[in-house]
Amino acid sequence: MRLVLFIFTLVSIFLYQEVGLPQGEIVVDIASTNVEYDLGLIKADEVVEVKIFFRNKLDEELILKNILSDCECLEANSDSIKVPRNGVFAIPIKINTSGYSGETNFMLYLITESKKYNLIKIVIYAFVDKKNNF
Repeated sequence: MRLVLFIFTLVSIFLYQEVGLPQGEIVVDIASTNVEYDLGLIKADEVVEVKIFFRNKLDEELILKNILSDCECLEANSDSIKVPRNGVFAIPIKINTSGYSGETNFMLYLITESKKYNLIKIVIYAFVDKKNNF
């Protein structure tokens, strides 16, 4: 039993290092063209930087060409990447929360080379806290 647990731990550490995923990090599954992610509580009047991890749960390889957002307040960058089925990738984002408060959502659009999944919409929910109750 200890040997099995030891092997499982080693494999887990290897997989986390392979994709650059910190242990305990949340991974959002992309299983359709509509994805939601709750960022939780974020500070107002700041540029909030986060890295969101996604797992390709689609039935084909995902080739990411571009990322667009619905406002100038949200910036997301990623090189063109190929993500195999069940592969994990990260998108670093910056959200300028100036002028926002309370429940808010932001939109990201992943443009891919797939005919079936050429546009993937990601809704990012957040609660922008003006009182900075952190």
